[in-house]
Amino acid sequence: MVQINIEKKHLFILLIFLSLFTIALVIAINPTTKPNPGHASNEVMVNIGGTDKTLQAAIDDGSLGGGKLGVWESKTGNIVYQAPTDGFALAYTDRTNYDVAGYTDSSNPPTTLRTRNSAGYYAGNGVSFPVRKGDYWKVVFTLYGSTGTTYVYWIPSGN
Repeated sequence: MVQINIEKKHLFILLIFLSLFTIALVIAINPTTKPNPGHASNEVMVNIGGTDKTLQAAIDDGSLGGGKLGVWESKTGNIVYQAPTDGFALAYTDRTNYDVAGYTDSSNPPTTLRTRNSAGYYAGNGVSFPVRKGDYWKVVFTLYGSTGTTYVYWIPSGN
C-alpha cells in the first residue's frame, strides 16, 4: 500500500491552485456575452381585431393605439369641446396677470380641474393636460387687469 505524506502548507497551495484553475475554466467556458433568450418584434405575432400581424407591423401601423400624434388644431378658450380621440389640450397666454385652467371629465360642461397656472408680474403662462376620447374639455382664461392674446390647441393621439 502506498502512503502519501503531504504537509499542510503544500495541501493549502494545492487547494488554491485547484480553485484558481476551476475559476479560470468556468470563465473560459462561459463567454461574457449571453445570447438574447427573447424574440425580436418582427418575430412575435399578435392578433388585433381578428387580423394576425407581427408585433412590429402593429406598432408601425398604430394598431396598438397611442404613440402617434395627429395634426395640431387651433381652438378657443372658454368653450367646451368633446374629444373625438384621446389627445392633449394645450393653452397659454403672452400677457401678465392671467390665470389659465384646464378642465376635463365626462360631464358637459366639465367640472374637474386638472391643471392650473397663474402668471403674476411675469408675462406668459400655460397649461397642458391629457383628455380621454369622449370626455369634454375646456380651457378657462381669467384676466386680472391686463389684456393679452390667448392660444388654445388640441392634438389628437391618433386613436
